[in-house]
Amino acid sequence: MPIQNSINCAATPYLQFITAHAENSIEGQTVEQKIAILLKPYWTAKDLNRPVATKALSGMLIRTYAWPLQRVKQALRVICAEAKDTRLEARLKAADQVARALQQEIPHAQGIPTLIKMFGRPTVNELMAIIPQGKEEPLPEIDAAIQNLEVASSLSWNALQQANDPPRLFRQGNCARRMERGDDGTLILRDLTASVLRHELARAARWYSERPNEKGQTVRADAKPPMDVVQDMLAAPNLPLPPLNRITETPVFAPDGTLQLEVGYHEAARTYYEPSEGFSLPDVPERPTAGDIARARNLLLDDLLGDFPFLSESDRAHAVALLVLPFARDLISGPTPLHLIEAPTPGSGKGLLVDAVLGPSCGRSIGLLMQTTDEDEWRKRLTARIREARPVICIDNITKPLDSGVLAGALTARIWEDRLLGANQTISLPVRCIWVATANNPTMSTEIARRSIRIRLDPDTDRPWLRDGFKHPDLRGWIDEHRGELVWAALTLICVWIATDRPRPQVKPLGSYEDWSFVIGGILAVAGVPGFLGNLSEFYEASDSEGDAWRALVSAWAEQFGQKSVAAADLFPLAVESQCFDFKDAGQRAA
Repeated sequence: MPIQNSINCAATPYLQFITAHAENSIEGQTVEQKIAILLKPYWTAKDLNRPVATKALSGMLIRTYAWPLQRVKQALRVICAEAKDTRLEARLKAADQVARALQQEIPHAQGIPTLIKMFGRPTVNELMAIIPQGKEEPLPEIDAAIQNLEVASSLSWNALQQANDPPRLFRQGNCARRMERGDDGTLILRDLTASVLRHELARAARWYSERPNEKGQTVRADAKPPMDVVQDMLAAPNLPLPPLNRITETPVFAPDGTLQLEVGYHEAARTYYEPSEGFSLPDVPERPTAGDIARARNLLLDDLLGDFPFLSESDRAHAVALLVLPFARDLISGPTPLHLIEAPTPGSGKGLLVDAVLGPSCGRSIGLLMQTTDEDEWRKRLTARIREARPVICIDNITKPLDSGVLAGALTARIWEDRLLGANQTISLPVRCIWVATANNPTMSTEIARRSIRIRLDPDTDRPWLRDGFKHPDLRGWIDEHRGELVWAALTLICVWIATDRPRPQVKPLGSYEDWSFVIGGILAVAGVPGFLGNLSEFYEASDSEGDAWRALVSAWAEQFGQKSVAAADLFPLAVESQCFDFKDAGQRAA
């Protein structure tokens, strides 16, 4: 039975409602406002299933009337404001779900039939009379024979920008990119090449050419977007596309401290948010209470990280720092350090810890990077990963001393520049990813060590992979099941820091990472997590193979030559003999 039969207040069809309220002129009202006026009596009824009504209305507007998602959301905002519906975020999320289902061609039954069941056919007829039929704006028409490239490119960009709502085409640094879906279902970025751009232009406008028919009359015939126009568009120095830095699976904070809850593109943070299927986030308090803070700490420190054998409280603090960083990344203007997860033996839980601290925020969006000893190969691999705009790059299972000037440069870079293989083009990309590495007893150069923080696990037992008695035996499964709560906990701790005017921590910042030190250290301090940056000296002593080598050489030098003056030619054989450094072809060079 339509819900209107149970409404005691005015359930007048739209035109009668307007007539009865003629003193309130509707001249100049938007379609969204007219829809809100019509649906208000139903939306305020207690027995209306608003989530179903939201999905049905969204499905009708998108599928039947080809409304863009942003306009559907605007209609929902007006309806919620008119009906005093306080669950706006839930309504917007429902619209996102409908849009994704329709985009992926997943069968979606909710639409006009559901609305008729809920509101009755007369009201739905009035609703359909309000909404203009078809797309509001027809495709623009462009003459493919235009010889002025500036004019042709301008018309093409206008058409492309009109079609790019909601955004799928972006500018990443100085590169034009198109958002697509990878084989695993996650969103990825691919180059907007000339052929891809031509594909988009052919669908963003109606291209035509004028020619005479058999009667000598000039008629329009379909045409293709000219390639010289396509190439001219790509050659523009400042591509008029929305900038994108990274893709996220969870809400994140914008630079101004605003939590980005709406699905889709967010200009303020230059992020694109698409939650994974089934993700649900509890309401995040703007000013968390003591109870909220206690619950968040318990979820993260006890339930999630309680069974990991951290060597010290500093190692645990750095694990929490890595956990909250993806959500707070855009609060940090500069670079972030390499988070080195290490242990004395295999099976200590390094890989599980990566999943534990990054699974809530990143899900499947971790880009793995294998170690190499070749600098050119480092550059190629880093460029490939940074171009993907994934939130995390993980150098997995380091087995050799980590010494790379290219990697060291990437760890402190705000913009990554490289020349594309096989092309005379230098790309410039923003570096907004989070850096992680895993290893057993790693050694590294001084340049890498000073750009890193340590998270060391030490089970203090033989065959640590045989341990049992964990609070959550299947931790990965527990994380998937409680992902929304874990994200809530991380966001809540960040909200505490923002609500208390972003205090700075009482620690010396890590060089080159001052902004990161202030933001992440401040969040941990307010959350009551001690030990931030407390193990740096110990870490440098243990991992700085380069410093150890120089100290060993100086010691051998003093022992053999004392205070005598010596030449470099005298020191090289000493360095080879003492095995301070790993020289290639050292025997031939010493001879």
